[in-house]
Amino acid sequence: MLGGALASLVDTRFGKAFPVGLGISASVVAALLLATEFEFAEFGFAVALFSFAWNFSQPYFAGLMSTLDALGRMVVLEGAVMTIGLGFGPALIAVVVGDELSHVVDIALMFLVVSLICMFGAIYLDRVRTS
Repeated sequence: MLGGALASLVDTRFGKAFPVGLGISASVVAALLLATEFEFAEFGFAVALFSFAWNFSQPYFAGLMSTLDALGRMVVLEGAVMTIGLGFGPALIAVVVGDELSHVVDIALMFLVVSLICMFGAIYLDRVRTS
C-alpha cells in the first residue's frame, strides 16, 4: 500500500521509466536478499521491499503502456495478464523446479532483468519511431 501511495505522491516528476527501473531494481535487491541465509526479520524486510516495489511500479507500468500503445489495448490487457501470471506463475515454477527451491530466486531474477531490458527496449523503439 505504501508503494502505491508513494507513486501517487511522486507522480511523473521523474518520468515513468525511472520509477519502473527503480522498482525493478528494488525487486532485484529483495530477491537477492531472499537468496541468502536470513533470520525472520530479514525475511520480513525482503518480502516488504518486494511488495513495496511491486505496488510502486504498477501505476508506472500502466502509464508506460498507455504511452506506448495509442489504441489502449495493452492497458486493458494488463490486469488480465497480471492476474493470470499471479495464478500460473507459482504453478509453473513448481513444475519447473520441483523440490529444488533454491532455483526460484534465480528464475525470478532472470525474469526481472528480462522485463527491465524489454521495458527500456520498448521505450527506445518508441522514441525512434516517433522522432
